[in-house]
Amino acid sequence: MNIHFPDRLREPTPRLFLVVIVAGLIGGAIGAAYIGALHLLQRALWPTHWSLVPHGVILVAVGVSVVVLTKLLGTPGDVELLVDNIHVSGGAEDLRRLPALIPISLLCISAGGGLGPEAPLVQTTGTFGSYVAHRFGLDAAGMRIVTITGMAAGFTVLFGAPLGATVFALEILHRRGLEYYEALMPGVLGALTGYGVYVLITRVGLQPVWHLPDTASMHAGDLLWAAGCGVV
Repeated sequence: MNIHFPDRLREPTPRLFLVVIVAGLIGGAIGAAYIGALHLLQRALWPTHWSLVPHGVILVAVGVSVVVLTKLLGTPGDVELLVDNIHVSGGAEDLRRLPALIPISLLCISAGGGLGPEAPLVQTTGTFGSYVAHRFGLDAAGMRIVTITGMAAGFTVLFGAPLGATVFALEILHRRGLEYYEALMPGVLGALTGYGVYVLITRVGLQPVWHLPDTASMHAGDLLWAAGCGVV
């Protein structure tokens, strides 16, 4: 008996994994550049560096700059639009919104705005993922996977957790749980690639979260204690 699976549930091809790695490389590099630019601007604009009146002037100047940039470059869009495009066509249509999104978000965040870097960075890396998929001629299903991979690479730069970043990138696309399971393993691969690029560029290094002392020799009773902890 022949079982026919939907196209999006078929086994990923080596070509798709190649595109995923490319998207991860680009996402990691973009993330490193974005976070680096944000830190530089924060040194000049962050509220704790200024007294009340000078910082008020900075906020006014940033607000005027945002208005001017919006008039000149157009609206920066939002993550909701990217999510809609992922469901409908597989990813972002083009890169036109990024020239406005990147400088506006950097200015707002570095001046103390309530917006965090998560949404603009993930929108940027996800959009570039769509662009890479389009350049490689992937269909809508493949583009969706690569776009999610780009989003996962952006989250990984911020959180330092490739697996968690991939799951998060999948979860924000749906109200309950996650779907698009076919993007899970490619997303993890791209997120790991992106995080590796970020670590190499920023030289942040890798170290354990917790430093535990060396253990003595193990005994049978230790296994029972471990089993009990697992039950609890």
